[in-house]
Amino acid sequence: MIIPDQPFSIPEQTFVFRRVRDKIIVESQPTNSWPKIYIEFSSNLEGRDFALHLADDSVDGWLLYTRVNFLLAKAGAFSILADSGDEIGSRFKIDFDKNFFQLARISRKLKFIETVFNLRFSLPDIFSSEDLSNLEIVFRGITEGEFSVRASDFTFPSMPPSDIDLTKPPFDGCGSISRAIGSQIKLFGEQLPTGSVMVHLEKAELANPIVVRHIRNGFKEPVDVRFEVLDNQIVYRFEDYVRQPREHLTQRLERFKQQLALEEPKDLVDLIDESLQKDVSSEEANQIAMGWTQYNDLPDRFCPQDPEIDPATGHWRVPLWLVYTGGEGGPVGEIIIDSRNGKIIHHTPIEELYSKGKAIAERILHAG
Repeated sequence: MIIPDQPFSIPEQTFVFRRVRDKIIVESQPTNSWPKIYIEFSSNLEGRDFALHLADDSVDGWLLYTRVNFLLAKAGAFSILADSGDEIGSRFKIDFDKNFFQLARISRKLKFIETVFNLRFSLPDIFSSEDLSNLEIVFRGITEGEFSVRASDFTFPSMPPSDIDLTKPPFDGCGSISRAIGSQIKLFGEQLPTGSVMVHLEKAELANPIVVRHIRNGFKEPVDVRFEVLDNQIVYRFEDYVRQPREHLTQRLERFKQQLALEEPKDLVDLIDESLQKDVSSEEANQIAMGWTQYNDLPDRFCPQDPEIDPATGHWRVPLWLVYTGGEGGPVGEIIIDSRNGKIIHHTPIEELYSKGKAIAERILHAG
């Protein structure tokens, strides 16, 4: 198979021709996880239909499927060289669906993880949110060591009651907590020996009060403890990788990318650096702003309003209003949230919020 204007080639493989009524069907007989190529021609060899099919459920299968799809979509044409030396060519329009680039990111990150841990994954037809979350966590852990991801809650499994002090945050009010969560992470059915992993929550609030009853009733069994993460920031620390020089981690990834670049376009290679997490949505920006007001013990009348994207920076701007139950109120400040990582970049000083809130409250009371 020849793809015009592409420096990257598909390994030679056998194609089988067969005639079905008024059409000719051409199918490849792929090897080594290359996708199966199916082409329909009319009897005069005009292209009618084209499809790519995954060869198997391996990471290589997914990676090569996205590679061939990308090359063909960019070229918009291909030809098959027959034994006679003649070329049978055709043009097809191949559109990327909304999941294509996400699948390309996933398969390349997984391939890198396979090389690090010397294993092979078998992938399901549908990826669970837990597997996708663990994939991003493992990938960043072995390439960065310490990093943060976004989530609105986190559960520490099997905490001994002796480790829980109900008189101190985050079990009594908002506060921080750091704990080891084990030395293995499960990913697509495989237990990865990551070494000790620590999780730190800076702004946590107990989410399952049953834990309090569990402790006060004298139970001794370990209990799963779930926390609300008020700033949506969960910090992971892979101890074995944090101890390594940062350049060692980046060099291993760069070598892997260089190998990929020998076989596919840079546009595909660079997808491995992109996060699997989507950018912060309007709803999440509002949630982060609400968590900030909770953490800072602002009265309920201080309410985040609908977030707006700042056209100059691309970040979320969340107005803060003082609002009374009758609907009266007005603006007192704002919170600026990074639209990529969800971190708060800037907020109106709390003293200023109270000062402006007091002025609005007096105006409303005097108007009444």
